[in-house]
Amino acid sequence: MLSRRLSALSIRKICGKQLVYAEYGDPVKVLKLQTIDLPDTPPSGHVHVKWIASPINPADLNTLQGVYPIKPPLPAVGGSEGFGRVEKVCFFGEIPFSYLRIICKSKKCTLQLRIVV
Repeated sequence: MLSRRLSALSIRKICGKQLVYAEYGDPVKVLKLQTIDLPDTPPSGHVHVKWIASPINPADLNTLQGVYPIKPPLPAVGGSEGFGRVEKVCFFGEIPFSYLRIICKSKKCTLQLRIVV
């Protein structure tokens, strides 16, 4: 009985939170906090990043209100930049690296690696 209880406690679930909006308008009214389940290991070619800080810029508010010239398809996740720590990296096979940098602009991220040879 105790071993079954301990094994149940060892199951780790990784969750993420995001602010999602399905319509444009007052940010207080249209933003919804959503929790999403993440796989324990990211899919091949992806990374898990733990966000530490993310600013709210006037452009972010204008996008939520629908007055910014570029409108993302809805539903969308608010914000477009931040500072985080890479938690897990998954590539096609094992690739040793000494430097990792992720640059995200407009919801599209690029990954820069320095490969160890």
